[in-house]
Amino acid sequence: MFDTLRVLVENAGRLVTKEELLQAVWPDTAVEENNLNHNVSILRKALGEKAVGQAFIETVPRVGYRFVAPVEPGRHRTRATSGRARQGPAGDPLLHDDRRHPAGVRDRAAAGRRS
Repeated sequence: MFDTLRVLVENAGRLVTKEELLQAVWPDTAVEENNLNHNVSILRKALGEKAVGQAFIETVPRVGYRFVAPVEPGRHRTRATSGRARQGPAGDPLLHDDRRHPAGVRDRAAAGRRS
């Protein structure tokens, strides 16, 4: 599931075809499209799309998916910086929840629930 999110976030704003996602997430394995659909469904729940009323992942029927939420660039991880929640230059967390969520996505979702 994390790999699906990673590919979508790395290509934020760009339509990623189902075939591209299948190749990126399961490069050496024959996987049915339902596995991809299931991953995206779980990601939407984890990101709280229904709770916040904001879409993070757009579906283009029969073609693919697009990550549509704003993405802030962060530093690349190295062994020396591989902590649970690293801090960005302004003190903002770059990663949350055991590295499962991209920078700021969980914070924006929580902010949407509070307003």
